[in-house]
Amino acid sequence: MILERFNDAAKRGVYSLQEFFVLAGKALGFIFVKPFYASDLFQQMDAIGVGSLGIVLLTVVLVRAFGAEFSAEHHDTVTAAAIFWQFANVAGLVAFGVLFAHP
Repeated sequence: MILERFNDAAKRGVYSLQEFFVLAGKALGFIFVKPFYASDLFQQMDAIGVGSLGIVLLTVVLVRAFGAEFSAEHHDTVTAAAIFWQFANVAGLVAFGVLFAHP
């Protein structure tokens, strides 16, 4: 009788632990899904805490600049960050024009 209760309690405990790990695995699995479109990529980055890609790029450029990793021949990261930053500025100006300046 006591052994059966212990056996049932152990089964329920193991089953609950299994359900927890399955749920945690599913939750973590959705974070690392391969994106199909650029908008999905930005949504996933925002979900994991990289809400400002521009700030991340500028930080990477700053860290690499202090490490003297850039030269006249090797400056692709700076170029990519500058192009992204300019695109973000133009997109912001267009959004402002469409949302606020348009009658």
